[in-house]
Amino acid sequence: MNVDIIPGFRHEMDYLFSHRDQKVKKKVVMFAGKALDYESPTISHEHMGFVWIKYEDAMKSLAYENQRKMLEEVDRFLDSLGNS
Repeated sequence: MNVDIIPGFRHEMDYLFSHRDQKVKKKVVMFAGKALDYESPTISHEHMGFVWIKYEDAMKSLAYENQRKMLEEVDRFLDSLGNS
C-alpha cells in the first residue's frame, strides 16, 4: 500500500500491557497519511487485521478513551487543512 504522510501531525501514546505475567510499557507514534491506493497493507504478527471504515464507525469501534482522543485530534487536524 502506498501512503503519503501529511506533514504537521504527530501523536504519541504511551500505555502498559500484560505479556507473560509482566507489565510492558509501549509507545506508539502516529502520523496522518493519505492512501494512494487501497491495496491490502502488510500487517505484523501483533495485528489481527485491518478495515477501511468511516470516521463515525471508527469512533464507535474504539475501546479506549486515548484512542478516541487521538482520532478526534487527527480529525481536527485534517479539518484545519480542508481534508476531512
